[in-house]
Amino acid sequence: TDVLTITSDDPDYPAKTVALQGQGLPVTAGELSLPFRPTKFPLTAIGDTSTVFIPVFNSGTQAVIIDSIVVNGNEFSTEGNNITISVGETYNLPVSFYPDSIRIYRKGFYIYRDSQSTASEVFSVRGDAYEGFFNVIPSTGQPYSVILDTLIGPEDSVGFGDEIGIFDGSTAVGVIAVISGSSNSGENISALSFDGNDDYVEVPNTNDIYSFVGSWTVEAWVKPSQSSSSTYDQPIVWKVQGTSSNEDNYYLGWGGSSPGGDFGQNKFSFGTESSNNDNDYAVGSLEHQPGEFYYVAGVYDGNELKIYVNGILEGTNSIGLITPYSGSAPLRIGDNRNTNHQNGTFDGIIDEVRLWNRALSSVEIESNFTIPVSGGETGIVGYWNFNEGSGTVASDLSYYNNHGTIFGASWSSDAPVFSDGSALSGKMSGVAWQADPDNGLDGFTPGN
Repeated sequence: TDVLTITSDDPDYPAKTVALQGQGLPVTAGELSLPFRPTKFPLTAIGDTSTVFIPVFNSGTQAVIIDSIVVNGNEFSTEGNNITISVGETYNLPVSFYPDSIRIYRKGFYIYRDSQSTASEVFSVRGDAYEGFFNVIPSTGQPYSVILDTLIGPEDSVGFGDEIGIFDGSTAVGVIAVISGSSNSGENISALSFDGNDDYVEVPNTNDIYSFVGSWTVEAWVKPSQSSSSTYDQPIVWKVQGTSSNEDNYYLGWGGSSPGGDFGQNKFSFGTESSNNDNDYAVGSLEHQPGEFYYVAGVYDGNELKIYVNGILEGTNSIGLITPYSGSAPLRIGDNRNTNHQNGTFDGIIDEVRLWNRALSSVEIESNFTIPVSGGETGIVGYWNFNEGSGTVASDLSYYNNHGTIFGASWSSDAPVFSDGSALSGKMSGVAWQADPDNGLDGFTPGN
């Protein structure tokens, strides 16, 4: 505590005092390092349990206390309460997977530490579940990789969740399960590369179709080339009321400070602006590193702004029901230089941009992370997959055929790969167990 005294030549009040009080908080200098990519569980049958260990490393200068780790749903669990990790120490966090149906599971785990009220880190996991039709011998031997060279059969004979048993004589020693298949909408063969200087795509706002009110969703796959500025977003998708205005309908950006808040470097943001009081609102993601592809989705459901990264909810902001600015200005992909903001531009690759006039659910977001849309879904009003590979036109695959014009951005074969659950030519996950005669363990004999 202290007292501030202000003196002046005012004859009536030559001195004024102000009581001061401040509270010092301890410095949180612990820093957790977690796996960058989702940790994948081994193929797991319904009713069985698989466990993996997530390495959590304290790379900071003080000990970190993990208060709790939260995950939604019952398919995954962990024991992550009241854990102290010393400087330079790695804690191997056990995470278990309990599938109850044939599908791919993805979840995010949110770490709360050092008595903070919001999650400070997140890590994601993936589990592939199958029915368990074959009664495979207990998995006590050495795991043995099986390479499936050729599979011959009718195209509709193998689908998502189906199993191929691996036998050594009459003993089932392993299983291969179909976990995904080729995209039924064709391969994602190209994307657009933006140089961070003057590249963009412009789409006309025909009949104000992109002037959203009530609820909406903006999606894109992006690969930032470099760390974001700490001063302003690199625009991914941006819509303003009128050309040269700063009255935003909505935007999706990479890092820095958005009109609705300062979220720091290397974070995605999603925001809007109220036409009633000119207030800006936004939500930011957790920190991510450049040089990787991310599926980013911003959702406004009439109450909350939400941002998802790779299908995982990473941030929310309850703003209530607002009426955003709208207007005839075109939609911009890759920059916002038709506004009077700070003329931001995106440096990196953008692909699979989608606009919806409704709020997608978390289940739909998770699905869209792995399965490409067709453009005919309910509520989709714009879909540019940038698969043309040449030319200056970005075709809109939605019903509205609102094609965009490409200015400067170049075509790139560096595009994200995703898949649906169809057909024979897809990805398969398998494991078998090698025999261990010395210990009396049955299993697969290499070469048989």
